[in-house]
Amino acid sequence: MSLADLTQEKKTILAEAWSLMQEQIAGQDLQKRFSEVAPDTSDALEGLRYELFDLASFDDMDQTMLRFLRARKFNKVEACKMLGNALIWRRKIGIRQMMAEGEEALDKRLVDAGMYFIWGHDKEDRPIVYLNVGNFLPSNSQEETVAFTRFLAYEMETARFFIGSKGVLALGDLTGFGRKNIDMDLSKVFADMFQNYYPEILGKAVVIGSGLKMALFEGVYNIAKFWLDPVVRNKISFSKPKELSKIIDTKFIPKSLDGTFDEHALRAQAPAATAPASVDSADLQRRQLAKLAEFEQVAATLEAPQRDQIKRELRSLWLETANSRPRNLYQRLGLISEDGKVDWTRAQSV
Repeated sequence: MSLADLTQEKKTILAEAWSLMQEQIAGQDLQKRFSEVAPDTSDALEGLRYELFDLASFDDMDQTMLRFLRARKFNKVEACKMLGNALIWRRKIGIRQMMAEGEEALDKRLVDAGMYFIWGHDKEDRPIVYLNVGNFLPSNSQEETVAFTRFLAYEMETARFFIGSKGVLALGDLTGFGRKNIDMDLSKVFADMFQNYYPEILGKAVVIGSGLKMALFEGVYNIAKFWLDPVVRNKISFSKPKELSKIIDTKFIPKSLDGTFDEHALRAQAPAATAPASVDSADLQRRQLAKLAEFEQVAATLEAPQRDQIKRELRSLWLETANSRPRNLYQRLGLISEDGKVDWTRAQSV
């Protein structure tokens, strides 16, 4: 949704939300909370501003704020509170450090399990996030829960390359699902992260299965659904495998659901991650924060003529950071270019 599609009332709320968010970032309460999770940071104000840059600049500053506003029914106070919490969480979990280390630093057991994979788009042009529920690995310790949280956060950050204005189609594949895959605590981790820190990226969710597997999953879901916001629950539906082709072309359906692609084969043929080009991180961060300061000057003035150009430049600066990190799986498969654009026509040659 572009700003031109907003009603005047919602444009006003968006502008006011930017003013309020800047007040919160400059305030002692949020800075104190940031310092508590980042005691090694001497400047909490700069730290918060950089977390905002890292979260919002690639997706588009306004679209990011609008996601938080929609998640809170355009209550600007609640939306800014939610966004502030997300900034604190990102620093606490170490998102930037995690992405700088790349997939190789994640728990290999989780990476190899094939629980989560992005491939193709549905017939409404939403990217498809496959959740292979039958490959889900329950946690047996606090360390494994932390490892799962890191893995999921890495995958959510990677998914940001694909998210458009329509959100994603999350497809839960129940192939191989059984009691061995049930872990209610990790389900809470997933729900909490999805709703509170990456709001409104879900366009639709479909759980695919039948028979006893579907019956077992529905039993679990009837408990887990109470952790979900009613808006999120309304986006979830259940379907049989034979109905999947109504919403997705066969070329983007996995072999486990009678389609054509094999996730494990794709992972196996992806080139190994190589060391990225070195950059002057301090200089890059200085340029990024300077450009963010330009946006802050016009954030609450939606009609400012230079505003869109500043947002484009912020995105380009974010890509400089992204291109200095180890390439993710989809970059290594050639689906994501250095300018951050996804080209699914390349998937035919992979």
